[in-house]
Amino acid sequence: MEDRKIELLVKIEEEDYVRINYNFCMRKVKKSFKQLEGMAIFFIFGCLILTAAFIAFSLGTIATQVAHSVNHTREFPFRFVIFLAIVTIYIIIIQRNIKKASRKTYQNNKIIHIEQKYIFSGEGIQISSECTNAKLPWDRVERVEINKYAYEVFYTINQAYLIPKRIFKDSNEENCFKEMLNFNLPGER
Repeated sequence: MEDRKIELLVKIEEEDYVRINYNFCMRKVKKSFKQLEGMAIFFIFGCLILTAAFIAFSLGTIATQVAHSVNHTREFPFRFVIFLAIVTIYIIIIQRNIKKASRKTYQNNKIIHIEQKYIFSGEGIQISSECTNAKLPWDRVERVEINKYAYEVFYTINQAYLIPKRIFKDSNEENCFKEMLNFNLPGER
């Protein structure tokens, strides 16, 4: 495995960049919640209490409910529906803004458009393009994140070399790449 070399030519497309940035942002959100595991119970409990209070508010006071129950009529909880609609719209807006900002960054940053050549070997990763020539030994790789669309080889906490899965010629080439990563990055990295 040490003598083997894998050469990959990577040109990041706009969809690659948007997907990877979106996944990175969502991982950050999940990681933030994981770091607060001790407080998660209190957070969830607080959310349940607020939700219960909101539902009680949206349905009206107990006296109003008693009055309605006598008449056997019940109001539709419009306030609760509006609350759910606002939360849903807020989540959609956040997702769209992340994608919109990623597209804008991709279009404005010309370095992202440059094709890069990666050579993975037993010594590390050789990265070259018309703008850069760098060598990253395996022990300097922070971690590798694998998602549905790409491999992200992190060389700092927040910076990574992006290897879209679409660039592999076939599953055999991708499996060889995975084996090289597993061989050179044992453990939790």
